[in-house]
Amino acid sequence: MAGYEKLLDLMMLSREDQARFGEALKYLGEDLRRMEAKLDYTNGSVRTLRSEMDGVHHDLGIIKKSKTTINNPTNVTVKNGFFKRDWKEIFYVLAILASTLGYLIVQTLIYIQENLG
Repeated sequence: MAGYEKLLDLMMLSREDQARFGEALKYLGEDLRRMEAKLDYTNGSVRTLRSEMDGVHHDLGIIKKSKTTINNPTNVTVKNGFFKRDWKEIFYVLAILASTLGYLIVQTLIYIQENLG
């Protein structure tokens, strides 16, 4: 229910504030897409990831390859008999989806407020 209350609070914002919030979510999504595009895949692992946000380079780390790797298009590595996904890759995809969903919610609220309210 906390999410519903936050949406109600968001509806109380002025149209300008809602538009600025929507723009911020849109730019966040674009930044995350740029970071995702910088992923460098080598033998199923991510070598380095750098993001340029606010003009500053942030080194987000180097992921070392596991001892046993298999080359496949899904970038799955085998370690101790288990399939493991790269958690940074999953995090960035989820962050992009969350920012896109947030942007769509804000745009829907703006549409409802302008046309129905």
